[in-house]
Amino acid sequence: MTHISRLSRLLASVLTGVALLLAPSISLTAAAPSESVLTLPSAHATAGSWTLVDDARLNILQGNIKVTDAFKVALFATSGAVTTSSTTYSTLTGEVGTTNTGYATGGQAVTLSTTGTTSVAVYFASNPSWTAGSANLAAYQAVLYDSSTGYILAFANLDSGGALVTTTSGQVLTIADSSGNPVVTFSGWYLRHAPEMRLAA
Repeated sequence: MTHISRLSRLLASVLTGVALLLAPSISLTAAAPSESVLTLPSAHATAGSWTLVDDARLNILQGNIKVTDAFKVALFATSGAVTTSSTTYSTLTGEVGTTNTGYATGGQAVTLSTTGTTSVAVYFASNPSWTAGSANLAAYQAVLYDSSTGYILAFANLDSGGALVTTTSGQVLTIADSSGNPVVTFSGWYLRHAPEMRLAA
């Protein structure tokens, strides 16, 4: 019985250690975009923050989303079209129309770049922008998705209050995250277990 008791305590100790390894402290945060629209009304002066969808972390760990993949930013004209429970671009409805708006279905291709080592920030290599057509360009939300797999990484309200943002004909809507405003920051455990997210700056 003594040997069994010792073995039980040893197993309990090992299992406790395993539990600690399986429940690490995870740091993966989304940041606020610096959204800029020419002739933007003062009521829309502040953009919302990027919000990770619920499946983003799991898709990163499973390799469904990689920084080296092709990405796009799409715009949506329906309020609340994208939520934290959204999964893939193909399941979304309410995308901005293409008739004289200056917008193309699927959104604009973007390349992600990174900077940092112990904490890695993910940026747009160049900011996506759209020149509004004769019918103007009106949108509530922007969504960043992996166009290689279709999985959504994050979304943001163009106006922090959730209002519709209209860019008038000939003006430019720019989502400016390449200068000091990372889309996502990876640190700690994610860099050890999702090494594909750690690229040279």
